[in-house]
Amino acid sequence: MTNVIGVYSILLQILKDLTLEVGSLGSMSFLGGFYVYTGSAMGPGGISARISRHLRSEKKVFWHIDYLIGNQSIKVFALFSAESKRKLECNVNKSIVSNLDASIVSGFGSSDCLTACGGHLLFMRDIGSQVCLRGIGEAYSTSGLDPVSTLV
Repeated sequence: MTNVIGVYSILLQILKDLTLEVGSLGSMSFLGGFYVYTGSAMGPGGISARISRHLRSEKKVFWHIDYLIGNQSIKVFALFSAESKRKLECNVNKSIVSNLDASIVSGFGSSDCLTACGGHLLFMRDIGSQVCLRGIGEAYSTSGLDPVSTLV
């Protein structure tokens, strides 16, 4: 997937309730459960470089998701990605909300949102990993994308 541009989603599991400082959003509380963050990677290096950067422990904290990944109470569970010449993270995000009845974490990861999603981090408290994986995959398909998924 080298230099492929498009959309990606990171499925996270927060193992216990926690409170973190998240840049300009300030102090935020996160309940234990599954979360999915959806973004786009349209620049140099594409999706592979963006996801690799997010998963590195040593990095300059830049995006909201950087504040979550790396915390010991958070496990990256799975990755989804699909090639696209257009920024489709809002379409995928809204479809995930619909498929999984997910709650939007207000303002998180949506500073460049094109369609007023409210946030690109979604919370699913009482559903299992298989339901999350299926719902995210379906969201990509509904958005006209052919997703690649990887368990981490």
